[in-house]
Amino acid sequence: MDVFLHKLYQKDDELFECFSKVAKELVSEYKNSNYPQSITSLMGLMRTINSLKLAAFDLAEESETHLYAIKTLLRPAIEHFLRFSYLQAQLVKNKNDCAGEEYRKYCVVSEIIAFVKSHYALVPEKEIQEKVLKNLKKNKGFELSNRQLEQIVSKWSYKNIARKLDKLLNKDKEKLTFFRELVVQYSELSSFVYGGMIAETYYHDAFSSRTLENKLREDISLFSFLAATARSHMLMLGCHINPDFNPAFEEYTKKMAQLFRAMDGAK
Repeated sequence: MDVFLHKLYQKDDELFECFSKVAKELVSEYKNSNYPQSITSLMGLMRTINSLKLAAFDLAEESETHLYAIKTLLRPAIEHFLRFSYLQAQLVKNKNDCAGEEYRKYCVVSEIIAFVKSHYALVPEKEIQEKVLKNLKKNKGFELSNRQLEQIVSKWSYKNIARKLDKLLNKDKEKLTFFRELVVQYSELSSFVYGGMIAETYYHDAFSSRTLENKLREDISLFSFLAATARSHMLMLGCHINPDFNPAFEEYTKKMAQLFRAMDGAK
């Protein structure tokens, strides 16, 4: 295995083990919190980010030529991280479960929309909308109008979340710069997901110039960063609920710094 990846994987594993030591206690504490919907969603998003990271790790270990596939995995990882960050910020700011409840509702709506559109791909848009509303009514509390449906979908779109995060972080220049770069990268990665010419040219140029390895290192580092940061925020929330988690958070922060140092060789 590439020396850089070996060191990064080692530090990533150590950080995950550090979090795992208190994971059960954290989950138990969360179950007794006043934010069940937010916590459930945050835990779910944290796990999916880590799952996508592990898949990317496996691909990178096999061959640098898997860069294209790794790029397609990076896009949903970024989207999940943006949703996670917004939910976490809303929970810390408002200290209630409203954002979590809204997000869970959005998840039901978006999945029904995807289901209906996949089954009625050739049906006019107006009829699809009617079928969506009809399917939603089968679920308690989802008697929605067209306008309400559009508002829910629009509110949780990645563009709207990005705008809200931009506003929330306007006083933290470092975080703001990172999130803006993340949003740009998310948009650019769409070409890899949909088989666009930009992605084709990018991969061809990287292969021809023999820079696949360097680009792969950068992407794998970002995967690790997103997963590590999500876990850090979950621990931070645990500290807000119960200060007894402070020592665990301090230990995790130290190990996360070691992981970030291991990432320095990516460029």
